[in-house]
Amino acid sequence: MCLDDNIKDNIKASILANRGCSLDKLRTIVKSELSREIEMSGDCDTMIISTELIHSRLTQDSEIGRLFDFLLNFAKDIEVIMFLRRQDDLAISRFSSALRAGHDVFENVFNDIGDHIYFESDPQRNTSDIDCYYDYQKFISRFLPHLPKEKIKISIYQQSGKKKNSVINDFLRLVNINDHIDISNVKNLNSAISAEAQYIISKLNRFMKPWYPNGIRHSGSKEIRNQIEREIQGEIRQVARADAEAFMKRFKESNEWVRSEFFPDRIELFHPDFSHYPDQVNYSHFEKSLSGEIKRYGSISEQLDYKNPPIKISIKKNYKRKIIWFTKFVRKHLFKIGKKTHIYNKSIIRTVKTWYRLLKITPLGSASENLPYRYALIRILGNDHPPRHDSEQTVNNLRFTLENESDFPGVKKIFIINRVYNKETENKIIEILSSHGCDYIQIPFESDSYKNMDWDLEPFGRAEYFKAPSAKPIKLEARLFAAAPKIRYAMNVNGARNMGLTEAFRIAEWALVLDGNCFLTAESFKNFERSASKYPYVPYIIMPMARLNDNEDLFSLKIRNIKNNEEPQIAIHRSARVHYDEDFPYGFRDKAELLIKLGVEGKWNSWGNPNWLPQIKSASWKDMLFKESSSTVFRLSSGMKFLDSSKDQPIRYLSRNHAILNSLAHLDELYNCKNDNVEKMIFGKIINYKENPTSLDH
Repeated sequence: MCLDDNIKDNIKASILANRGCSLDKLRTIVKSELSREIEMSGDCDTMIISTELIHSRLTQDSEIGRLFDFLLNFAKDIEVIMFLRRQDDLAISRFSSALRAGHDVFENVFNDIGDHIYFESDPQRNTSDIDCYYDYQKFISRFLPHLPKEKIKISIYQQSGKKKNSVINDFLRLVNINDHIDISNVKNLNSAISAEAQYIISKLNRFMKPWYPNGIRHSGSKEIRNQIEREIQGEIRQVARADAEAFMKRFKESNEWVRSEFFPDRIELFHPDFSHYPDQVNYSHFEKSLSGEIKRYGSISEQLDYKNPPIKISIKKNYKRKIIWFTKFVRKHLFKIGKKTHIYNKSIIRTVKTWYRLLKITPLGSASENLPYRYALIRILGNDHPPRHDSEQTVNNLRFTLENESDFPGVKKIFIINRVYNKETENKIIEILSSHGCDYIQIPFESDSYKNMDWDLEPFGRAEYFKAPSAKPIKLEARLFAAAPKIRYAMNVNGARNMGLTEAFRIAEWALVLDGNCFLTAESFKNFERSASKYPYVPYIIMPMARLNDNEDLFSLKIRNIKNNEEPQIAIHRSARVHYDEDFPYGFRDKAELLIKLGVEGKWNSWGNPNWLPQIKSASWKDMLFKESSSTVFRLSSGMKFLDSSKDQPIRYLSRNHAILNSLAHLDELYNCKNDNVEKMIFGKIINYKENPTSLDH
């Protein structure tokens, strides 16, 4: 927003393209959005804006002036905090970021590479790294016309080997909030790329562009770079000692000025030790040793389209009234027209209803309380049910999630241990959560409570229902539902979800209650956050789910081809009035009940609702507004790969039903509460389901 009008760097180009607006419009939007955010924040008296881009992009006096003119709309008193890093160390770290942004020369880390970020620039603009990026005297001097020297706080960046999170601790201390934020679990999300990976990326960047011509980020090329970073591990990039020393000599006068003005007690601004650099560095062997990897990744990148960005469809505001009129007209007359001309089409009706629903949505408004988090991510950790699941599914997937899932901004993660009756598994779960410093809530499994749960034949009238001549085609689900009280207790899925919602809404505006074996990528969370923040605001956001055969697929391009055709996850706003119905036990539309009630399109709408199932309660359409997000949630592998394939759905459902009965039989025997007479009456000749799972298909 503060860049000069005739300057367009990669970030400015991307924002303007994604927003579809002019620079003047962007400035108006940013001012409006920040005003709204401040208004919603309550009685706060301090605003902190943290970004590296003020240093790397606002290199002109006019741009710094524009920044201060903007900030003075909101603040009476402005302070600037800077972290200065020794220039040679900064250059080596920066080189990885430059490669991610498309730089395509590997050889010299200390080259002047400032030009590569600009789409459009003024020929008179000085873009030299030496002057604009590494010269700290010139950088600091840009701020002095706008605020007194004592309002500039400078900290020296601690180099590698120092205490973990020291930079963050220094920052929190300088802004006087170090007592309010726990950073013990902060992860490094901007790690350096190995020398081998840098070489490969630099070669591919000559044709694998990170941006489309209009400025939109190319997600395909970004994924290939991420894949290279993950897969090509090795030593970090090195530079020769003499090169580093020569580079630092260029800033001797500039650094001395900073020292004398801000650190007069120091002998030198930075520690003058170069002993950690090798005498010589030779990467010439990479051309031969990495040729195969370059060819492999190059063949993947050649399949991408770098010219035609994805098409975005938006509805202009001036067309909204016409669309509302059209949808009302079609809703009123389409059934009548269909009956007369026999052209009635359910998909058209559904489309019109969706338009009408979205156009009637009004904002939810801000949360009524000053909540510490915007989002709470709740995971339900329950029992594994072989043969549908591997006996170590929950433990393995929990460990995988904690080791690989990002720490999302503004999110509190909480785990609910849901009546895990295998004590060994429960202890493993607690040990893993504790070792990672995770918050969890435990819903205990109490044997006495389970013993009080009996078979329920009331929905079927009497046990003879299963002996009638028509009993043969009765599906297993009907027989299994007779055990609903036992299932509700032992597999307390909706009870745990509702407990998660209650816990989430104490601290956050949104609750993402995910099944325990679900995983969110950083891209998925960004898409969800965009859906949650963008008008229209609704109490429910539908997040499609895809099933993984192998968890490692998350780290490969295979993830782009996985179909997200499973029952979606649901994010719920604290204003929502309808939650999960606990009358529906695990395996019996426990989540689908809410999807059906919301009107979400999917296979669950064709399942029917037999009279022995609880009837889905109606709700006002005003309470059931939703929108769909593109934030795919990934269901991690159950450990049974032959069942996780999408083509194996019938076998998967059959295996799950068998697994439920198997678990109940185990618990009945363990706690001596087996009712053989009822089981024999209900299951007849298939009473041996434990020994012969295929018999359940009768």
